Amino acid sequence: MLKELKNLLREGNPHFVSKLLSFLVITISLLVLVGGWALDIAFLRSLIPNTTTMKINTALLFLMMGLAVWLQTDKKTRRLSTLLASFALLLSGLTLLEYAFSRDLGIDQLFGIDPYTLANAFPGRPSMVTALTFFLIAGTYLLPYSYLSWGTLFLLNLLLYPALLGYASHNLSFYGLLGYESISLPTTVAFIFLIGSIIVTHPVPGMNTKSSDLLGSRVFRTIAPTIIPLGLFWGWISHVLHHQGWIEGNLENILLNVFMVANAMLVIYWIAFVLNKTDLELRALEDNYTKLLGNTGSLVAVLDKDGRFKHINEVGQQYWSYRQLIGRSLFDIFPRKYAQNYYELIKEVVEQGKTLSGDVEASIDGRIFWFYTNLSVVKNKDGEVDSVVLSAWDITERKQMESNLKTSEAHFRAMFEENTSVMILADPKSGRFLDANAAACQFYGYDHDTVTSMYIDQISDTDIRDIQSQLQPDAIKENQFYIAKHRLANGEIRTVENRISPIEIDGEILLLGVVVDISQRIKAENRLLEQERDLALIVDGSQAGTWSWWVGTERSAFNERWAEIVGYELEELTQGDVNTWVNLAHPEDLKVWDEQVQRHIRGELDTLEEEIRMRHKDGHWVWVQVHGKIVERDKDGAPLRLSGIHLDISDRKAAEEKLVASEKKLKSLMETETHFVLRTDMEGRYTCWNAPFEEEFGWLFEPEGIRGAYSLQAIKAYHHEKVHKTVEKCVLNPGKVFQVEIDMPAKDENTRTTLWEFICLTDENDQPTEIQSMG
Repeated sequence: MLKELKNLLREGNPHFVSKLLSFLVITISLLVLVGGWALDIAFLRSLIPNTTTMKINTALLFLMMGLAVWLQTDKKTRRLSTLLASFALLLSGLTLLEYAFSRDLGIDQLFGIDPYTLANAFPGRPSMVTALTFFLIAGTYLLPYSYLSWGTLFLLNLLLYPALLGYASHNLSFYGLLGYESISLPTTVAFIFLIGSIIVTHPVPGMNTKSSDLLGSRVFRTIAPTIIPLGLFWGWISHVLHHQGWIEGNLENILLNVFMVANAMLVIYWIAFVLNKTDLELRALEDNYTKLLGNTGSLVAVLDKDGRFKHINEVGQQYWSYRQLIGRSLFDIFPRKYAQNYYELIKEVVEQGKTLSGDVEASIDGRIFWFYTNLSVVKNKDGEVDSVVLSAWDITERKQMESNLKTSEAHFRAMFEENTSVMILADPKSGRFLDANAAACQFYGYDHDTVTSMYIDQISDTDIRDIQSQLQPDAIKENQFYIAKHRLANGEIRTVENRISPIEIDGEILLLGVVVDISQRIKAENRLLEQERDLALIVDGSQAGTWSWWVGTERSAFNERWAEIVGYELEELTQGDVNTWVNLAHPEDLKVWDEQVQRHIRGELDTLEEEIRMRHKDGHWVWVQVHGKIVERDKDGAPLRLSGIHLDISDRKAAEEKLVASEKKLKSLMETETHFVLRTDMEGRYTCWNAPFEEEFGWLFEPEGIRGAYSLQAIKAYHHEKVHKTVEKCVLNPGKVFQVEIDMPAKDENTRTTLWEFICLTDENDQPTEIQSMG
């Protein structure tokens, strides 16, 4: 709270005095509750020994009303303020019912009981005067603002001064004007602070007030400072005179009563005069401005020449409550720096009798608003300026939009200049470049001044009429894309994609062009087209069938060659149905193929390659080599389509079967042959041999083994040349047998002389593949 009070004082906030007084009320109540009752410090309960004390319930009522006044200036806590005041009204009302019906409702001893005293016939219960004062204060606080409610608070405050003077003069008969059933000194002081805080917050209309006035009137700025000092002075003098025996107590009482009654009559007379004068003024104003205030959709307020609010319409009450505003000055409502500016404007309007208009910034409850305002004067029948009419339109949202627009334009400028993409601003009417970023200057090879002096037709090969039609804002509803060829400063022609969109800058519609160089992309696309054409020729030349399957569906597609491989015309097969493939594939091979497809989809295989059997139309099985891979994915990377080819490999499979049979026959021959039998490739390395050769010469190739070993390892060096010549003869005469004697090492370190027959084996194209030897 202290920090908030400090900030309010520094800002010159109109709520400072109200907050300060309510803070004092809260402080007094807490001192009495905690120090006086919880810690049993008697001094804090009464301040003067042997006088009545502030009860626990009284302190609680002060705490609730003090908090209510503190919270009521903030819109967010206004409901809580009303709730606290309502509870205070209820508690004080129940206390009055206890007095009226002589019943104890059990509310006096809820929080504690003070001991019985002569001035405390009901322990724990606030006095009747205290309860009645609280009831009236809480009631007027909760009721709608009126002269009656303000007058009630004012008179209650007035009636508390005799009690304060009574304490000052040691005259107990003045306590509350009700004899010995008195109000304690802490209660009296707290009541004055509480009522003062409410009056300062809601002054009476038409008064010449300032927020620093405790009672809110010009008269009391003169009278109030004299009442208390005079009372204190008189109390001290009377105490001395009475002590000396020079005057009797009755004379003292009479003089004090006369003094207080005179002051009360003066104040009441002044209140009646002010209320009557203010009422007449307001009625006159209401007659003049009822239509204006009722029919306009703007905020309309009437102020006097000094800048005090006299009236405000319903629109204005959306920003302030009627209680907060009427009768208060600009300095009470706004922070000082704003109030001074508004006051100068009103002063200028009043002195010059003219109308002023313009945008004005305002701070309301800590929030910043913008209003378009109009100030004009209203003159009375004598031609004198009587009031100032304020008309205001809330333009906060528009100001915010303007601020956002400026921020947006600043962001655009930063984005435009620092962007690495080629960007140009152009005039849609003339086609002239108005601005270009650094990337554009670098791309075209011109400096900034040169670019901004050029027109679009100077760099584009598109017909100028087509360009102008493309650049018209009416033709560009959203982003527009088109391909063109642009000429660079060095004469090079680049294929570019233009992305044009309208943009408003400083209230003018311009065109923002983003230029993307797609020359390399076009070249790549052309190469891809060429590759696709080449692939089509290759597919046609290789007699391959093509297929596609859309993953997760039964949709598929085949070409005519695919159908021809299995003996069908394309029209005979169910196009678009993957079951066509499933029904023709061999069940064993289909299972293997499905596993391969799933591994490929999971990313375990880069491509698909498998040999499967498919049933021909006439019933036999056709061997097909299948190749494929994922060729299309969705935006999340999931596979959409598989494509590939079928190659008929039935002839190759038949040849392989024959070869396998031949190999089996050869193997059988080699295993039963007692002579040495072996084969080498065309480089002279062993590919095949029988057991007798390994038993006799295998020791020469340990530990690596015979396979892949160089055949000359088993031949004496002086016969290497003879072997080379024999192999050359075999290669030149495939199928013909040549004999040669060769010396080979023996295990006993002797020499083994052997006779060998060499023959050259060939493939289906009569090309040499191996040398077969028998020794």
